[in-house]
Amino acid sequence: MVKAVSFSARLIPKIDDAGALNRFLDDLINRQSMSTNPNMYEFFGNGDEYYIYGRFKNAENFKQELENGFETIADVFLQKFAIVDGRVFGNVDESTKRLLVEFGITHYSLVKSLM
Repeated sequence: MVKAVSFSARLIPKIDDAGALNRFLDDLINRQSMSTNPNMYEFFGNGDEYYIYGRFKNAENFKQELENGFETIADVFLQKFAIVDGRVFGNVDESTKRLLVEFGITHYSLVKSLM
């Protein structure tokens, strides 16, 4: 059974300074590289839109990242980006689902998998 949890979201910049946004993302990636929770964080850009993709080996690592990682930088992150179409894929517990609702992120439970 697949235990991984992944997420994606479209990010719309709230500030008009690509250099500042890229420095912020560099700092964020550097910070995340020290965490044991994520397996992967990637940011993609297309003009003035960004996409974030992340993957965690299990729901517990994802929950720890939300509680100890994202919540510590959420204010700064949300000053720089609006999260649009945020989605989490995988089986997570009810408290994690409540956190996702607070951020306006839609959750999808695993139904079938080829793995």
